[in-house]
Amino acid sequence: MDPVFRPACPSDSDEVVPLIYLSGQIPSGGNLFDILFVLNKEQVLDLLNKLFVAKTPSWLHHSVFYVAEIENQVGAVACAYLEPEHGIESMIAALIECGWKKDDFAAFRQVGSVFNHVRPKAEKDVWIVEFVATHPQHRRRGLVQILIYILLRKGKNRGLKKAQIGFFSENVIARKTYEKSGFQDETTRKNPEFTELFKSDSFTTLFRNL
Repeated sequence: MDPVFRPACPSDSDEVVPLIYLSGQIPSGGNLFDILFVLNKEQVLDLLNKLFVAKTPSWLHHSVFYVAEIENQVGAVACAYLEPEHGIESMIAALIECGWKKDDFAAFRQVGSVFNHVRPKAEKDVWIVEFVATHPQHRRRGLVQILIYILLRKGKNRGLKKAQIGFFSENVIARKTYEKSGFQDETTRKNPEFTELFKSDSFTTLFRNL
């Protein structure tokens, strides 16, 4: 059966959330989401599920994701968004909806500030592609390439001119995948605080025109 590529919906959460978590794996060990939210894996998965189905949209909301469905199973995911629409302010509002209090944000903001040392500030009109992952059973089928193509076309149809995608620099497979999708112009940044916290030498951002 041929894969079906479609927008994600709230009922996909049980299958999509583990793949979002998978997208956060750091090549040297650990997970982006565990570090960002300062929670253990079980707590993070619960939070990701709440953010995915929340009323408040954010960069982890179902409305920004597309999925590849194979025989009624989600085989791959990816998302794209604009910072003004689904960026940090939206995330803060979504976390409040999920029950976070003022004191919960201190560590989150601290980790975010470290990450911002290596991640270029997103321009308001740059299409941000993120959280790309394939279920291990469905790898090497080109699912991610098609999802990225769909998302890039969506951005172009909105009149946007540029897209970006980022990854931990040690992730050679991610680089090859994104370069196949036309991402080329590169910015790689290092920071000692980033390396200490994320156990990664540097973070790479690739860009392409739409």
